Amino acid sequence: MMESFWIGMANHLWQTSGLILLLLGIERGMGTAPGRWLERLWWVALAGLVLPVGWLRYGFSWLQQPDLAAAGVIWTLPQQVVQGSLPEAGSSKIFPLLTIIWLLGVLVHWLLLVRNLQNFRRWKDCPLKNLNEADRLLLARQIHPLSLTSAEVRWTGDSVMPMVVGLFQPRIVLPLSLIRSLDADQLRAVLLHEDSHRRRRDPLRLLVYSLVKSVMFIHPLWPLVQRRLIDAGEFISDENSLASGLTGHRYAQTLAGTLALRLKAPHLSAAAGLRCRTSLSARINRFNLKEGNENMLRYRMLLGLALGMLVVGMMVSMGCQADSQVGDELGTTGLIEGAEVSMGPRIIHWEAPRYPDPCRKEGISGTVRIRMLVDAEGGVAQAEVMDGPECLWEAALTASKSCRFHPGTQVGQPVNAWVVLPYEFRLE
Repeated sequence: MMESFWIGMANHLWQTSGLILLLLGIERGMGTAPGRWLERLWWVALAGLVLPVGWLRYGFSWLQQPDLAAAGVIWTLPQQVVQGSLPEAGSSKIFPLLTIIWLLGVLVHWLLLVRNLQNFRRWKDCPLKNLNEADRLLLARQIHPLSLTSAEVRWTGDSVMPMVVGLFQPRIVLPLSLIRSLDADQLRAVLLHEDSHRRRRDPLRLLVYSLVKSVMFIHPLWPLVQRRLIDAGEFISDENSLASGLTGHRYAQTLAGTLALRLKAPHLSAAAGLRCRTSLSARINRFNLKEGNENMLRYRMLLGLALGMLVVGMMVSMGCQADSQVGDELGTTGLIEGAEVSMGPRIIHWEAPRYPDPCRKEGISGTVRIRMLVDAEGGVAQAEVMDGPECLWEAALTASKSCRFHPGTQVGQPVNAWVVLPYEFRLE
C-alpha cells in the first residue's frame, strides 16, 4: 500500500510540476496584470496541488459495477516470469521510511502552525485605549476617515511589521515604533494597505496556504506557488491603496520608511509579503502602472487557458503506470455475446509478485494461472486462482489485483473481458 501511495505521489509531483511551469509561461504572457488576475492564476496551481482528481477514478471504481454477463471469452496473456531471488532488504524499507519522514514533516508543520496562531492571540488583546493620549489621537485622526473603528485596530510594543491577524474577526496590528516614526500621510497609507488585507481576510487565505504546505512541503515547486500567491495579495492591497488617491512616489516612501525600522514579519500574517527583496522590487515597479480595460480580454483568455489545462490534467489517469510494458496486442479475436472483439485487454502496468520466502526455502516453483475480469475502465474487478502450487497462490493473486489494462473493445467500445495471466515462479 505504501509503495502504491508513493508511486501515485511521484506521478502527482511531476504532473503538477509541469502544470506550474506552464502557468509560469502564462504569467509571463499576462505581463503586469492586476493582482487579482495573478492571484486567480496561482489559485489554479493551488487547486492542481490539492485536487488530484485522476486518483478518484480508481478510488470510486466500486461505483461502476461491471456487467459480469457481458464477459464471455477468456483471453490468455503472455506468461510473466518471477525470479526466485528476493528483493534486497533496503528496498523493502524505503517506502515505510519515506512515509515516516513525511508524517514527521506534517506533524512539525502543524505544531508550528498552532504556535503561530497562539502568538497572534496576544496581539489581538492590545486595544487602542491602552495607548497614551498623543498616540491614540494620532491614530484616531487616520482611522475615522477610513471607516475603521477602534475595535478593528490594535497596537503592539513588539518590533513586528504592521499586519492583520485573526481568521474570522481580522484586526489590524500596528507596532508602536511605526506609529511614532511615520507622518500622518504615511500612517494613512499603511492603514489603507492593511485594511485591504483585513477586508480580503488574508489571514484565512494564509492559513489555507499553510495547510497545503503542511502536506505538500515535499513538492519542489511549492515555495514558488506560495510566493506567487502572497505576492499577488500584496499587489492587490497596493492597488487598492493607490486607488484611494495616494501617489506611487509617496507610497514608495512609506514602504521604505517601514523597512528602515527593520521590523520582523511574522509567519501566517499579511506582513509575510515583506520578506523577499525581489517581491518588494516588483511591488515598487508596479506603483505607477495604470490598469487599462484593453487587456481584460487577454487576461480572461489566459486564465481560461490555465483552467483548461487544469481540467485536462485532472482528467488524465494518474494510476496508469508504464513501469513494465509487458504484453502486446493479442492477434486473435473472440466473441463476447456473439459480437466480434477487435482487440483483447492489454497490460499497461504489471507488478511483479514477491517470491514467498517459505516456498523459496522449500524449493517450490511452478506456474500459477490467475483468471481476472477486466472491466471497461481497465481495472481488475475480480480475480481468482485457476491452478498452480498452492503456496504461491497468495503472492500471484495479490500482484494480479494491481494490474492495469487497456480494456478490450467491442465494436470500438470498451467492454468487460476475462483474461488469464500466468505467473511462472522460477528458482535459479
